Amino acid sequence: MSESKFNPGAQRFGHAPHSHAMPCRAPRAVSSVSAVAEESAAAATPGWLEPLSQVVGVLGTQWGDEGKGKLVDVLAQRFDIVARCQGGANAGHTIYNSEGKKFSLHLVPSGILNESTHSKTLKEEVDKYEKFAERLGPYITDTVHFMNQSILQKKRILVEGGQATMLDIDFGTYPFVTSSSPSAGGICTGLGIAPRSIGDLIGVVKAYTTRVGSGPFPTEVLGKTGDLLRASGMEFGTTTGRPRRCGWLDMVALTYCCQINGFSSLNLTKLDVLTGLKEVKLGISYCTEDGNTIQSFPADLDLLEKMKVKYEVLPGWEDDISSVRIYSELPGAARRYVERIEDLVGVPVHYIGVGPGRDALIYK
Repeated sequence: MSESKFNPGAQRFGHAPHSHAMPCRAPRAVSSVSAVAEESAAAATPGWLEPLSQVVGVLGTQWGDEGKGKLVDVLAQRFDIVARCQGGANAGHTIYNSEGKKFSLHLVPSGILNESTHSKTLKEEVDKYEKFAERLGPYITDTVHFMNQSILQKKRILVEGGQATMLDIDFGTYPFVTSSSPSAGGICTGLGIAPRSIGDLIGVVKAYTTRVGSGPFPTEVLGKTGDLLRASGMEFGTTTGRPRRCGWLDMVALTYCCQINGFSSLNLTKLDVLTGLKEVKLGISYCTEDGNTIQSFPADLDLLEKMKVKYEVLPGWEDDISSVRIYSELPGAARRYVERIEDLVGVPVHYIGVGPGRDALIYK
């Protein structure tokens, strides 16, 4: 996910009522999946996942690209509904043409009224997508009602957040943020459900840190190590191919995210990318120019950009861990890295990603 410099005058996306939750799976009562297939899928998932609450949220803890989709894919088979709490319809526009006639647009972009719009092509597009409307129509509903009824009916709901907390318009590195709330509060404002309905919250954090585009990045690593992380982690934009900035895991920022969201557990992704490094580092505190240590994440962007990072250095590991599926079989140094993260943030790591594949996941 890339961030852009937010324009305060722009309309915020993702806050139009009744447009955020997109049920990604039909309830089991009407699911087309056979009972045998569903039982097989359930058997493939560790039984200890059952204690997860009725409504579970999966959120990013950094600047996006943490690998949330993989965990959602793994967990989804144990839920009746998967709902995205951000997004929705295009921004609304009210346009007056040269004759003073008013046009209220919602899904259609305002450029439709431009004199250069090719009417024939536009009509062809409308005809093309009208066919899709017939197919999608039954799945469009009042999502606030749908979600709250589903909660009353004891349906299991997995909430998928987009982007990440450090891009939150209120708590992120403003103005280098998105225009919505990718933190836990966005689940309520996006889906229209009560805070007390939400149970477990899982924070997804990469074993190192990446960021796309401009904005402060205290633990950024340049040179050979940064290039190595980028190459090993394939840190290039999916659409644009743009290289991501890479750095060590920022524990100050992660602790801040855990405080804001109240995570019950963490999913540490891409641990395998650190394999082969002689040492790995955790940014445990910030220091001002005059040497004062700051343990919390500063709200002042100018101050943040001047911060120096104090690192804790841990030994690396050489063994390939991509085929490991049991936590105790990880190299000792890799386990110490995981456990040190748990100690510093006070949140257990329950899921550890060791490769891009769906099955490359350790349940701790």
